[in-house]
Formats: sequence, structure tokens, C-alpha cells
Amino acid sequence: MESDGENFSTRIEVLFKPVEAMYLPATLMHGLVVTLAGREMAARITRETGLLPDDHTKFFEIDSSGRKGFVVASIVVEDEAERAHYEPSKYGVASSGLVFP
Repeated sequence: MESDGENFSTRIEVLFKPVEAMYLPATLMHGLVVTLAGREMAARITRETGLLPDDHTKFFEIDSSGRKGFVVASIVVEDEAERAHYEPSKYGVASSGLVFP
């Protein structure tokens, strides 16, 4: 996930890896907050995916302007930089989904 880069002086990229499951709001994200899922969200994720958190899998709760979602992954990292929207990601992935060596 990354910011749109059009209306901001910096670009924020959020990388989850490896992703086992996710549900994200279909709208543009404003005020994105990523936290470890609380008890209620963890129960929802387990109901919807059949997955359980363990030593290698974490449940992350996504909140964007009151819209809730989740990602099941081992790690999450973020980067904020003064990089144009069309430039390659620090993590090696372009907005188009192409992977750079």
C-alpha cells in the first residue's frame, strides 16, 4: 500500500510480508492506522479466514477514516520519503505492481 503521492509532499509506503490474508477498504485511505489486532478483530479474522495467530503470523488491524480492515502477515514496515508517486518503491515494487531487481 502506498499514498497517492499526488497531493502530498512525501510518499508513505506500507509493506506487509508475507501476506496470508487481507481485507482492505475499497476507498482511498486517509488517516491510515495500522495496529496489532485487538481481541474482537482477531476473532473476526479467525472466523473469516480460519487462521490463528502464532509465532510467525500476526493479525494487523487497519483503520482508515473509520473503515476497518485487516492483514495477516509476519511483518509490517513503513517508509516515508520525498519520492514521486511514479518512482520505484524502496521495497522494490512499483505502483503498477511491477517488481524491480
